[in-house]
Amino acid sequence: MVWTCYIAMESQDYRRMSSSSQPTPSSEDPTNTPGSDAFINLMGSMVNREDVTEVIATQKHMLNRFEKTNEMLRSFNKLSSNHYDEKIEQFKNHTRTLLDMKRDLEIIFKRIKTLKTHVAKQYPDAAEAVEKDLASLEGADQSEGKEL
Repeated sequence: MVWTCYIAMESQDYRRMSSSSQPTPSSEDPTNTPGSDAFINLMGSMVNREDVTEVIATQKHMLNRFEKTNEMLRSFNKLSSNHYDEKIEQFKNHTRTLLDMKRDLEIIFKRIKTLKTHVAKQYPDAAEAVEKDLASLEGADQSEGKEL
């Protein structure tokens, strides 16, 4: 609506300039003007030019602010994207490290299990005694954990 009023005022100014150089019968006689010219003249008389100028200045000011805000958001998005890419790479490296550690632990536990079975076959009495001692230690650890 503001732009329509502004255009109407500009059209009215243009008509004033052209009518001052060449007076026409329609500009002298208001009953002889076409409907669109009468509407433009009416709208131009209803709008205060200072208000329109102030609105346009405010719109330009807000446009500048929005452009600055958009630029700041673009910069933030670019920095965030770079930071995200770095973190993704770190995450992939840490995941690889954890998978390697898991694989190593699985190998270690398999070796321990194999060693236990060999010891149990070679020294069954000693292996049984160790199992009893471990069971009693685990029971003592569990009872201490409940007291805490």
